Amino acid sequence: MHRLSQLLFPLLLAAFINPIAVAAEVKIAASIKPLHSLVQAVLGESQTAQLIFSEESSVHGHVLKPSHVQAVHDADVVFYMHPQLEKSLSPILANADTTQAFAVGQQPAIHWLAQRSEHTHDHHEEDDEHHEEEHKNEHEDEHKHEDEHKHEDEHKHEDEHKHEDEHEDKQAQDLHVWLDIDNAKVIVGKIAEVLIQRYPQRATLYQQNAEVTTARLDALDKKIMQTLTPVAKKSYIVFHDAYQYIEQRYQLRPPLVIMLSPHIPASAKHLLALRQQIQEQGARCIFSEPQFPDKIVNTIATKEMHRGVLDPLGSRLPAGAELYFTMMQQLVDNIAQCLTTA
Repeated sequence: MHRLSQLLFPLLLAAFINPIAVAAEVKIAASIKPLHSLVQAVLGESQTAQLIFSEESSVHGHVLKPSHVQAVHDADVVFYMHPQLEKSLSPILANADTTQAFAVGQQPAIHWLAQRSEHTHDHHEEDDEHHEEEHKNEHEDEHKHEDEHKHEDEHKHEDEHKHEDEHEDKQAQDLHVWLDIDNAKVIVGKIAEVLIQRYPQRATLYQQNAEVTTARLDALDKKIMQTLTPVAKKSYIVFHDAYQYIEQRYQLRPPLVIMLSPHIPASAKHLLALRQQIQEQGARCIFSEPQFPDKIVNTIATKEMHRGVLDPLGSRLPAGAELYFTMMQQLVDNIAQCLTTA
């Protein structure tokens, strides 16, 4: 009995001095590496978040594994980006009664960009060639058909505007929101808010970590601007259209895009227009991504082109609080190096 008292006394003393030491275990999970990194930065070194999708695969097509299901069910809180991004998580989260789930990308303060379409990227030179001809024919027939179709056109325009409004409401969003530093800061704020509410005994720690992380993001933002400004006007080619948050924030020239979505094959029309744009713009830098085969990139690349790799997930980096900062710096450095040598 005396021996047992000797063993228990230090533990009881530690609990009295530091209640956090015996507080409820933190059970946090995050979906993808960039988000997991920000969660880990707010948690700090003494606590570890579970990474759900740890495999080197595309965020657009995760295949559920038993380990993913287990990670969600084991967690008190799950952070994920958006229901449209991690679609495979939805049925798991719906059945995880004791787990709180937060889609950090759905906050009002998040800056969203619309997902670009093939029409956005392709030139319309064929339309331009026929524009004058069509305009001439339309002008000749204008007076002839004006009265005949006036009523019909009124309804047509009403229907067109209605269709355009519906289309605008349903327009897909670019889900790569973590690549915008301001969005990352919003996400950090949400993570801290959730963690403080769930584990109030650690509120000071989480608030301090969030402030330090936000300051680091501000410093990274300035460094990225300095790195990319000298190459902002150069033309380049990317595997898929994942980088417009970087492009718009740092005023880069819009890239030429091989695939608008990595899981939808590019049309022959798009690839033809792309090759024409490459010639017109003199693009000499092409980027692949580690999550996808290089086959289609190889068909576009020429011997004169410089090649680089862009990884918007940090898929080959070790998970942890530093991943987000390393990932963003590598993305920017790879862009700048390729464009500088091209």
